[in-house]
Amino acid sequence: MPRLHKRLATAEHPRGHLGKVSVEVRHKLKHGSLELDLDRWVLTVAGRVVSISTMQFKLLAHVMRRPGRVFAREELLEAVWGPAAPDRTPQVVDVLVSRLRKRLGAAGRVIVTVRAIGYRLGD
Repeated sequence: MPRLHKRLATAEHPRGHLGKVSVEVRHKLKHGSLELDLDRWVLTVAGRVVSISTMQFKLLAHVMRRPGRVFAREELLEAVWGPAAPDRTPQVVDVLVSRLRKRLGAAGRVIVTVRAIGYRLGD
């Protein structure tokens, strides 16, 4: 599992006399019943924590950043595995999406197939 780092931001104390304090900043993506905590690498569906693979997490984060936008399989391939994945074909994205949908249960319907192109995050 990748090492996780908390992001800390520095802020001035409201009264100014205590100097600087550290404040934890959380980065979350929400769409319907899905909530993705990018800092803790945690997915919750309708308030329930769901375990997904690192690749599924990367794919879901990528599409949740731009809901409604259509992503080509090749683009998702590069976003998840990076440009140094020459042995991968766009069909591995189809398998990844299929497995992710199963993990999400009924909420998996939010990942919509756009025929002959790729996927998008629907309503």
